[in-house]
Amino acid sequence: MSILVRPVLAIALLLAVWSTSSTSALAQTTGSVRGRVTEASTQRPLPGAAVSVAGTNRRVVTGSSGEYTLPGVPAGSTRVRVELVGYSSSEQVVTVSAGQAATANFALGASAVALDELVVTGTAGDARRRTVGNAVSQIQAADVVATAPINNLQELINGRAPGVVIIPGTGQVGTGSRIRIRGISSLSLSQEPLVYVDGVRVNNAQSTGPVTQGFGSNAISRWNDFNPEDIESIEIIKGPAAATLFGTEAANGVIQIITKKGVIGRPRWNATVKQGTNSFANPQGRLWTNYARNPASGEILSIDFNQLQSNYGQKIFQTGHQQEYDLNVGGGSEGVRYFVGGSYERSTGIEPSNRLNRLSTRANLSIFPSEKVDIVTSVGYVSGRTDLSLESGAGGTTWTTFWMNPLTTLPLANGQPNPRNGFHSATPEAYYHAYLDYQDLDRFTGSVQMTHRPLGWFTQRFTVGTDLTREDNVELVERIEDPAFQFFFSPGEIRGYKDALTRNVTFSTLDYSGTASLNLRPGLASNTSVGAQFYRRYSEFVSAFGEDFPARGLRAVSAASTRRGGEDYADNTTIGVFVQQQFGWQDRLFLTGAIRADDNSAFGENFDLVYYPKLSGAWVVSEEPFWNLGFVDQLRLRAAYGESGQQPGTFDALRIFRSVTGPDDVGTVTPDAVGNPDLGPERGSEVELGFDAGFLNERLGLEFTYYNQRTRD
Repeated sequence: MSILVRPVLAIALLLAVWSTSSTSALAQTTGSVRGRVTEASTQRPLPGAAVSVAGTNRRVVTGSSGEYTLPGVPAGSTRVRVELVGYSSSEQVVTVSAGQAATANFALGASAVALDELVVTGTAGDARRRTVGNAVSQIQAADVVATAPINNLQELINGRAPGVVIIPGTGQVGTGSRIRIRGISSLSLSQEPLVYVDGVRVNNAQSTGPVTQGFGSNAISRWNDFNPEDIESIEIIKGPAAATLFGTEAANGVIQIITKKGVIGRPRWNATVKQGTNSFANPQGRLWTNYARNPASGEILSIDFNQLQSNYGQKIFQTGHQQEYDLNVGGGSEGVRYFVGGSYERSTGIEPSNRLNRLSTRANLSIFPSEKVDIVTSVGYVSGRTDLSLESGAGGTTWTTFWMNPLTTLPLANGQPNPRNGFHSATPEAYYHAYLDYQDLDRFTGSVQMTHRPLGWFTQRFTVGTDLTREDNVELVERIEDPAFQFFFSPGEIRGYKDALTRNVTFSTLDYSGTASLNLRPGLASNTSVGAQFYRRYSEFVSAFGEDFPARGLRAVSAASTRRGGEDYADNTTIGVFVQQQFGWQDRLFLTGAIRADDNSAFGENFDLVYYPKLSGAWVVSEEPFWNLGFVDQLRLRAAYGESGQQPGTFDALRIFRSVTGPDDVGTVTPDAVGNPDLGPERGSEVELGFDAGFLNERLGLEFTYYNQRTRD
């Protein structure tokens, strides 16, 4: 078990014990607030609205009738706030007496531009959208999953955030797509956005899996290890102008995943059963007719999919079955709230060799020892196996079908029927008999996040967490002893081989940030934020290869006649600090400046710190007294400039020597890489301009963004 996993679990247990004694004392000095939330224009109840006491951790969600009860509210004058996606937020000042229930009803108006929506910016506490000078896309995942057939995280993001492009993958069950934010930002380094889950940086690899036929990995995405049923919302921060505070590696954007947390109230159970099919739609129309000239007669021959399938005597592609079962429960009291969920998925693809079996669980515990402290623990685990069909190289069902060849319908030179019978290389049955490609996965993600409000004007947050991924990637060809199948394969494949790679990847996160919020004078607000982060990514690779099995049924590398192995590792660490200052005037004009300094273990020994600046502004023009464009209900102008970067490869700055066998079979070394002691990060800079506008009584919203991004060095 990782050195970070034990502390995460231990802290969670200690906090749960500590919280049991806190709620009774609070009850003696608190009351409650109850009421109903409705739509202003129709008076219909609004379920699912979040009702909270401003500046505290008290939060409930309205029921189907729009009613709510907010217990544990401190006695005295307090501000109660209501928020719901698609509506303007509302706030009331309520006087609460100890042991009594106060009433506060809310009528929310529709809003296409949610300027008071809270977004994640990298500082302690959330920021209102109106104060942010760059575009931030927010996806209410819980609402999307409830109304759309979502199978994985990448489908949840697809088409729901401007500037975010999903590049489709192979379509096999268990594989994923590639995600790009605002296009390509580097010629040689990674294009992957950073991914955070509940404040912890996680493995964001979008192309893993066994290497097939020595050509490349199948596209199994680590993004899809996270169950959409467990996700509350997703926030996408695009480009260097917005991602400066996230530092080195953030030039490709940042995706924040916030998982579900429990709310005050009785347990709420949710069970979901998903059933579906997947198929190759219209293969007759997608796979063209192929032609060839008979070398003996000069006749032009042709073959199409229908003829090929008829020759094969059975369906080339099957109809796959997708099934998923989810169960979760959430609830809690004033002091402790919880969310626990589990999911099991079992699916098959359009080829019999393509299968997915996956089990995932999540347990989130929120503890509130006092009005000034919130502690949230988040633990997720996923385990499963993905079996893949051949796709790359020179084989596989899709390959041999796409390149169907009329010449292979002709008899062989000895007059015997050609076993290929129209297929290009081997028949699908032969590939299924010979190849077994799969990935076994175990993944743990855990975090503890504490938010502390020691003073009314100061909030600080500390996050510690880890993400552990273990992959066993295997390509196996058992010894082929059936003469009917030996015809299709090379001698090396007939004798059999196994290529196995175990990859252990550990992400570690330590993150502190604090924000001081002050009113310098009437109408002038100041928010000063500081922070420090430590990130580590450690990867271990152990490979083993064996070939020439003496008999079919032997699968271990140790059973092969020829064996070889290898071991490698990569360790990368980033330490960064930032300071940010924001001024707000009359809650409608905001100016923000920040700078971040990073050091990374991949930088050259002569390279010191890298500094990333940021400057942004936002102006809610429609709230100015002079505004009189009646057809424009809301208008916010925004502008931002920022820089971020990407560190070089782990060993790029180092002079590397490779071990070789020298004269007389004596071990020696030879130069392998020159290295560069002055090597620094690749820097990305971006200018972003845009506006957000609401029309037709806030029923129509328009977001416009222009950006100019440049990468150098």
